[in-house]
Amino acid sequence: MNKYGLYDIYGMRHVPFWHTKIFYWSAGIGALIIAACILYVALRWCIRKWSNVHYTPWQRALHALERITISSIISRSEADRFYSTITVIVKAYVKERYSIDAHAQTDAELITSLEKLGLEPDLVEGVRDLVRDAVAVKFAYEGAMADQVRKHHAISVAFVKRTVPQQTEAQSGTPREPAAQ
Repeated sequence: MNKYGLYDIYGMRHVPFWHTKIFYWSAGIGALIIAACILYVALRWCIRKWSNVHYTPWQRALHALERITISSIISRSEADRFYSTITVIVKAYVKERYSIDAHAQTDAELITSLEKLGLEPDLVEGVRDLVRDAVAVKFAYEGAMADQVRKHHAISVAFVKRTVPQQTEAQSGTPREPAAQ
């Protein structure tokens, strides 16, 4: 206070928020979080790009079918989920293995396409049985018994195993290396 009873204006000044320590700390932590996210995305991209392991369609399908667990008592929702999953796996396998857009086809068109490929009649009949019962369970609200579910699981596994090309590489079960580009 000066001799006139007024405060000196030069000693009091406003400090903008971007000059405070809290701002510096939060900006630093934010920059570290952003850098960590960018590093994570870059590493995932590099790992996918430089990975030499490519699984065949039948290896992917068999692995997906092995992950399905079948309990002794099947509820309505479990049966619905099972048949939805198993039909997606079989259609994805047919799409990758035979270059048929199975997801865009109806079940009858899928069976006709499999017959045109010249597959064994018992394989085609097994897939026909699978999709017919899947439609009944998913859309007609029929129940599925555990034996029926096990049978259809075995049919789908047999379909994939019996349609694997007859090459030594395909039978070995090991991932293949990509062709040099």
